[in-house]
Formats: sequence, C-alpha cells, structure tokens
Amino acid sequence: YIHLSYKLREQCRWAVARNFDYAFIAAGDTYIDMPRLLASDFAAHEYTGYWGHNYINPDAGCIYAGGGRGFWLNSRSLSIISNAVISHWAADLWIGKVLKESGILMYDDCRYQDYPRVPLKENDFITSHLFGEPVGRYDPRRMYEVARASKRSCHNGTE
Repeated sequence: YIHLSYKLREQCRWAVARNFDYAFIAAGDTYIDMPRLLASDFAAHEYTGYWGHNYINPDAGCIYAGGGRGFWLNSRSLSIISNAVISHWAADLWIGKVLKESGILMYDDCRYQDYPRVPLKENDFITSHLFGEPVGRYDPRRMYEVARASKRSCHNGTE
C-alpha cells in the first residue's frame, strides 16, 4: 500500500500526457459492469465515486471515493493530481484531500460498491470491489463467480 499514491499519480500523469478527458481508476480486484460504467453520468462531475460511510475521515477532512470501488476523474482533476505532492500513503484519501484543497468535492454515487454487493439485473450497481468479506482477502475465483452471476442476471434475463 505504501506506494499506491505514487502509482496513482503516475496513472494520472499518463492520462494527462495523452489528453484524456476522463479516466476511471479502480483496483485490479474490482468487477466492473462496463455498459453501466459507460452509461453513468460521470461526465457531469469532476470527481465521482462512493465513500460509503456515515462520517468524514478526519485525515482527509472530507468524504472521498473508496479506491477499490473505482472512481472517475475529469481532465482538470487528473491534472491536479498529476502535479500534487504525495502527502499520504492511502491514495484514495490523498486524492480526496488534494482535490478538496483545489475546490473539487466528490460526487457521491452509491452505485460503486464493495462485495457482496455486485451488479445484477435487480440493482443498478456499477462496480464491486471483491476484496474483503467473507474471506478477508481477494480470491481470484470470486471474479469468475461474480461475472457468471452478473451475466446470468444482468445480460440474458434468466433470473
């Protein structure tokens, strides 16, 4: 975890160098329903994600997008992050704090979720960060299980 902020800053620099208008950033253990992701209203906001807690983290002084669930940054936010000094090991907290200091607050969208909440026909979830409960760590088999359930439920209407 100690280098995640540095990696994320480099991802933002890469996107800025290629003139991206938006970038979606998520952990490698996050299931993403791509049609829902692309149909979301991300372009209406500079920074979109989901905090998912009922408190403001005192280290950030604001709510911020939980990194594993994924979040959107527009070109202005990407530029700000790509030039920011790393001030915290937790990349998601660091980004929230840096953007807040630049006048950008996160648009809180609860469709970005953690496991066991997964995208299915009967909900509108976009992502599910598969790390955590019930096993306490990521199991790659879970990605296949969620993908099968999502296809069965979301894409061919069999459930």
